Amino acid sequence: MKRKSQEGFTLAEVIIAMFIFTIVAIGLNAYLFSAVRSNVSSRQLSEATAVGNRLLEQLRMIPYDSLSADSDTVEGEYYCYWELNEDDEKTAIDLNVTWPVATAAHKITLSTIIADN
Repeated sequence: MKRKSQEGFTLAEVIIAMFIFTIVAIGLNAYLFSAVRSNVSSRQLSEATAVGNRLLEQLRMIPYDSLSADSDTVEGEYYCYWELNEDDEKTAIDLNVTWPVATAAHKITLSTIIADN
């Protein structure tokens, strides 16, 4: 009669497998946090661009002679300020959007030109 062999893992094999699993899990954890931060940054950049474009559209509707440099805080998250560069026939508007308001750590600049009719 043949004796059945006992199959299974030794304690050393289990410990090595747990160690490898832990190293992989730590690497994936760092990757996931990086991906989440990247998604948040992308969302904020998209929102800042949308806020800036909406404000530029509002500035384009103002009569040419009434344009002036100013600033505005939008929804408490984005601070917008714009400068005018004028000549005889046109005005260039440089709109800067910064966020967060407290530190202005991030900034984008949007520009447009408005001609005198």
